[in-house]
Amino acid sequence: MNKEEKKNTVINFLLNTSGYTKATELADLLSISSKSIYRLINEINNSTTSKKIYSAKGKGFYINPDFNSLEITQDIISKRVKLTMSPIERRNEIIKDLLISSPKPINVNQIVNKFYISESMLSVDEKVII
Repeated sequence: MNKEEKKNTVINFLLNTSGYTKATELADLLSISSKSIYRLINEINNSTTSKKIYSAKGKGFYINPDFNSLEITQDIISKRVKLTMSPIERRNEIIKDLLISSPKPINVNQIVNKFYISESMLSVDEKVII
C-alpha cells in the first residue's frame, strides 16, 4: 500500500468512526508505526487549506465534521498513475496481499478501503479466488 492509499484509508476510517481514534488503532489498521500515523496526518493537514484532522492529547484523532473529502480525494486521484483496475487485476492484488501478510490475518476493511469496493463485491471476489 503506497502512502496515498494509506492517507485515504486513514481519512475513510476517521469519517466512518464517531468519537476519537487512537494512533495505535490506526497503526494496527495499516500495519505501520504510530509515529508514521502522526506523519501521515500531518501530511493530510498540510495538503489542505485548513486543518482537517484534529488531535487531543490522550484521546486520539477526530476528523472535522465539515470535512469535504472531495478536496483530498481529487488530489489523491490526480497523483495516481493507474486510475482503474480490472477485476482480475484486483483479485491478483488481493491474493498477493494475503500471501505477503501470511500468516498474519488481513482485516476486511483493509481490502475494502484499498480497492474501493463493497463487501458484497469482496464476497464475489472471494468466491472467484477460491
